[in-house]
Amino acid sequence: PGLKSPEDRTIEYLEEVAVDCARGIAKKKISLKKEKGLMQKVTDYVMSVPFVRQQIYKTVEKKVNKQTKGLYPAPLKIIEVVRTGLDQGQEAGYLAEAQ
Repeated sequence: PGLKSPEDRTIEYLEEVAVDCARGIAKKKISLKKEKGLMQKVTDYVMSVPFVRQQIYKTVEKKVNKQTKGLYPAPLKIIEVVRTGLDQGQEAGYLAEAQ
């Protein structure tokens, strides 16, 4: 029901939406900052308490060991890399991941 194929019209539509979004950002009608929800605020607070964070890591490691029966070292390494990134910052996390 049109002169153009659905694929061509879909691409045009996506371009229109992208341009409108870019204009909204440029005119500051669309905010790029998203407010954290209640659950994210609670999670951030809980993860900021060292004791709670250690308990969460222990629980995760126990569950991983139970599921893998200790045969696969990669999941534990992933947990270690995530821990490094959360504790020491993104750059340290990326460096640990690269190793």
